[in-house]
Amino acid sequence: MGDEIRQLLSAVIKNQEIANAEMQGRFDRIDGEFRNVYKRLGDIQSELTEFKAEMTEFKVEMTEFKAEMTEFKSEIKTEMAEFKSEMRSFQDDTRTFQQDVRNSFLHLDQRLEVSEMDKIQSKRRLSGIEQDLDRTILRLDKLEDIVHQSHGME
Repeated sequence: MGDEIRQLLSAVIKNQEIANAEMQGRFDRIDGEFRNVYKRLGDIQSELTEFKAEMTEFKVEMTEFKAEMTEFKSEIKTEMAEFKSEMRSFQDDTRTFQQDVRNSFLHLDQRLEVSEMDKIQSKRRLSGIEQDLDRTILRLDKLEDIVHQSHGME
């Protein structure tokens, strides 16, 4: 019985060692998996930290871009206002020039009409003068005839 108990105890100890070895194997495997998980979590944390840094840099770049766009918009707005002002001034100058040209044409047209009327009046006067000259010549001819006749009677 002493041998049997020893064999039994030896078998129990052997089974316990096998069970302990199996448990140790499982613990080692679980420990390895935990180490892999921790490593992966560390990698993910590093990636997230890197991503956060990139996002912070991107945010800074976007803020700078927004500032540049705001400045550009302001410059464009100012330039457009100046352009519109220059265009209004140009339009005003053009209207003034067109009005001056119209007024000049009207003035020239009026002067032409006056000149035409003066020409017509001058022709009428000239015609009247010609008629007066013709009458005067006729009178002078008659007067000459009378003078010749009176000389002939003497």
